[in-house]
Amino acid sequence: LTALATSKESLIYGKGELNGGELKKQLINTLCSSRWSHQYVIHLTSMFRDIPLSVEELQFVVEKVLRMFPKLDLQEIPPLVYQLLLLSAKGCKKNILEGLISFFNHMDQKQKEEQRDSESRDLEEATVPLDQLRHVEGTVILHIVLAINLDRDLGK
Repeated sequence: LTALATSKESLIYGKGELNGGELKKQLINTLCSSRWSHQYVIHLTSMFRDIPLSVEELQFVVEKVLRMFPKLDLQEIPPLVYQLLLLSAKGCKKNILEGLISFFNHMDQKQKEEQRDSESRDLEEATVPLDQLRHVEGTVILHIVLAINLDRDLGK
């Protein structure tokens, strides 16, 4: 749809007229401004790999995907990271890596706080089990290492 829209010089949209590029930008903006169900995040991220995006549009998409991380189950993180790393071939490599580091730093901090609180209050279960978090972090690190082997710019 976006490729078709971009190829048109003028399209009627709502009460006005837009060129194809403006309509594509509007579609991406609307899609990224909408609420995404956690079950579609991986598929939507994969879809954006197939769409030609400007730097601004790519940044908007990456920010949206990174904002979705806290809403996902831990098991959904590695496949999403994989899709994000594939998307990084278009750009925003630094933003993606910084977003991943920030997310996992937050998760580690949350885990430490829960562990400290559970010792003082004697809680039974942590929200995020430490072994599961470490397993997910290890899988994500593996994805990053493999992606860097394929795209050396990612590691710079």
